[in-house]
Amino acid sequence: MPPSSELVFRRTIKHIVGNPLSYPKTPNELAKVKITKITFIPACHIGYSLHEDFSTRVGVIHSIHIDKGQILISGIDGKLIDKHLLKLVVPSSLSEEWLPPKDDVSPYNFKIGYFEAKKIGIKHIQELHTRTVSYYGANRVRYTKTCVPHVSNIFIKSLIQVYLPILTVNCEIVSRRHQLTMCGNKHEIEVLESNAGVCEICGKRLSRKRLLCNSCGKVVCAPSFLGHSYFCEICGKTICKECTYWTRKYLLFKKKVCENCADKLEAKGKKVKKYV
Repeated sequence: MPPSSELVFRRTIKHIVGNPLSYPKTPNELAKVKITKITFIPACHIGYSLHEDFSTRVGVIHSIHIDKGQILISGIDGKLIDKHLLKLVVPSSLSEEWLPPKDDVSPYNFKIGYFEAKKIGIKHIQELHTRTVSYYGANRVRYTKTCVPHVSNIFIKSLIQVYLPILTVNCEIVSRRHQLTMCGNKHEIEVLESNAGVCEICGKRLSRKRLLCNSCGKVVCAPSFLGHSYFCEICGKTICKECTYWTRKYLLFKKKVCENCADKLEAKGKKVKKYV
């Protein structure tokens, strides 16, 4: 089952802006989020167990004991799907019958059957658990051995065909537009692709401290001594450097203001310039 619009909204805001400095409006008040497309991708959820000991003359050099292993493979080409999406395939989010509410929902068909999925899955499990280990022989010489799980020790406990909902989401914050690709269920969402996460002025990865410009919608680094975001010194509005104006403050200092306050100052005859 795909996530609700409300859950998509919350996850989108959290991913793009996090918990920023934002005044006078909050990110929720400034943002518009829309799901533009849902594509159901076929996948095979495989549960397995694997128990095997690898030995040489000196004894056991490597052991694998897994009771509740899981992998996801594509139902189209059998490729391994990101392990982070495994947590989305849970019984509480599965439905045997579900009709899409809109026309902007596109499903793909399965191209591999159960037998082929099982065969491909076992190969992936072998690759995932293959390890090259080193050990010392009886002659105190160091050796290496590649331990590949044997097919006979891999037991497929379950194989379920599922459709993963991939969502294309557009988010508009004032004049800034973001596009995200997500995968989720009724309870949680994983962001697969997005153009967020970096300061929209300097390009550096954003830390927890960030600011949302209430004039243009940019998410930028929080105010600092040599930063590029500010609070309007008249109304307190959070603004980025590109939306900042200034007027003379005493003799040597600049008073940084937002565009609205700059217009009011100009109307009173004050000299105001764009902040560079």
